This record gives sequence, structure tokens and C-alpha cells, in this order.
Amino acid sequence: MAWQETMATAPAIPRFGGWAQLYARYRPAYPADLMGRLSEALVGRRLCVELGAGTGKATEALLGLFDRVVAVEPDPAMANALTPHPRLSVLERRAEDVRLPAGEADAVTAFTALHWMDVDRVLKRAATWLRPGGVFFGCGLAPAQFPGAPAAMSSVLRAYARRWRGHTHGRLTGWRSVAAHLSDAASFTDPEPFEVYADFLWSPQETAGFLLTTSFGQAFARATGDPDQAFETLTQDLAATVRGSLIGVRIPVEGALARRC
Repeated sequence: MAWQETMATAPAIPRFGGWAQLYARYRPAYPADLMGRLSEALVGRRLCVELGAGTGKATEALLGLFDRVVAVEPDPAMANALTPHPRLSVLERRAEDVRLPAGEADAVTAFTALHWMDVDRVLKRAATWLRPGGVFFGCGLAPAQFPGAPAAMSSVLRAYARRWRGHTHGRLTGWRSVAAHLSDAASFTDPEPFEVYADFLWSPQETAGFLLTTSFGQAFARATGDPDQAFETLTQDLAATVRGSLIGVRIPVEGALARRC
């Protein structure tokens, strides 16, 4: 596995391009229930603007809902990992800097990305892009749960959580929900919060890969000086606790949607 730094020093807001391969391989697609919730809220399906598209974990599903998708992703390595599609346009820039025609989008989405943005500024821009009644749909991943995990694995995870704590970005420690942000935005109706769950059975390698796609997992891996070895060590530590068994992982997905007034 090739881990690459995209910048000599860590930026104020994490850039994930050095982990694009890991992200594409180990981040799961978003659950069908989540996409179903978006689908039910739509009043039009012509255009969706996807903010913080990453490697495209939601993009394929959005292409199944809309005639056209504009994927906004500031990190070149992540943007380059998006699968080309004739109905997909990719803008390699920050959401805060995007200029789009007013009143043309049926939806603006942000999947596990809004907290890395200037939220007030982005929501103001999103409101101008949306047609009246258009939907803003944002969500994020809550900490993974491990139902039925053996005591030894829980102990390993707690030990890693203590190591990762010091690498947690202030955007996470100062977390505000999507619903709270939308409540503050004058251009949107009362937000509708939601929570869905994605359940998986993963190998220790898949579990380690997912955990190291988090911003704090990546920061920890970099800090060790050998990210590849950090991945291998976490995989081995988890494998030793389950002895060939798969690991049950539940990922809560929390968010909210609101309509443009």
C-alpha cells in the first residue's frame, strides 16, 4: 500500500489525498436507507451539487437519482479517484470558492464533509444554487460501534482511542450537528434530522483500513513516522483478538435535510 504525503506540513484543515487509495478501498458506500431518504425528499431530479465528493463514495448513487451531478472536491488526488461518467462534472476546488448558476440545483449534498468547510458561507452559497423547494442534505459518520466485540478487542480499541485522542482535529471536538447549522441558516426551512445505521462484517484488515481513513487515524499514522507499519500493526492487533473471525461493525450516519425557502 502506498501512503503519500500531499504536503510537507499538515494544513489547518486535513487533506485526504495522500490516503485516496486507502479511502477508496476501505470506506464503505453510504447505506441504501440514507439514499432513500434523500430520494423521497426530492421535488426535482435534474441537478445535484455534491460538496466534498472525495473518491466518490456517494457519487455513484447520486448519479442514479439525478440527470446530472456536479462533484466538488478540493483535493486533486481524491478528485482524480472519481470514476468518470458522462453525466458527472468535477470541480477541483473548495466549496467556499465555487461559483454556480443561481436557482438551478434540485439538491446540494455534503456527505461527511460539511464540518471541514466554512459552514455558514457554504450554506449561503448553497441556498443561491438551489431552486425554491430544493433540498440541502448533509450527514456525517458517528463513531463506529462494535456490537458483540470480545473483551480483548474492546481493550485494543480503547487503547487506540487514547492514542488517537491527541490527534483529533478541533473541527471534531467542536462538533455541531448538520441540523444545528441548518437551523441557523435563514434561507432554509426547519431541518429534519435523521439517523440511519450501516452494518458490516469486516476482516481485521478492512476494519483497520476504515479506522485509518478517519482524520485522527490518519494523523496518528503520520505521527508514527511509518504509516504503512501503523496500518499493519493495527491489523495484527485486531486479528489477534478475533482469531480468524470477522468483526461486526455498526456505523451510525447522522444528518439532516432542509428545503430552500
